[in-house]
Amino acid sequence: FEQAMQILNDEICKFKTDGATQEEFDQAKDSLKGGLQLSLESTSARMNFMVRQFLRRPSEEILKPAQILKLIDEVTLDDVNSLLPEIFNKKDWASSLIQPKDSKLSVKKWLKF
Repeated sequence: FEQAMQILNDEICKFKTDGATQEEFDQAKDSLKGGLQLSLESTSARMNFMVRQFLRRPSEEILKPAQILKLIDEVTLDDVNSLLPEIFNKKDWASSLIQPKDSKLSVKKWLKF
């Protein structure tokens, strides 16, 4: 547990400081776009997609998948990296740990980012 928590903390600190690489960013965008396209292969999936948009943003236009793909393409690596300090702000994070009743393990002790 302690080794895993140390590695997790180190990776979060490194990511917060260094940001994503162009390769990681491109892979994430491709994965997001591919997942969206695969999730909309059936008519019922497309209808659910549109209903979810309407319920989340009733006063805004329902976006077509092509419009969302275009918006994803417009996001830059700098956009993402500029948000990292806000996303990885320790005061806004929550954690939980399932452990034996008498265990003294603590997530808070290990996450120092």
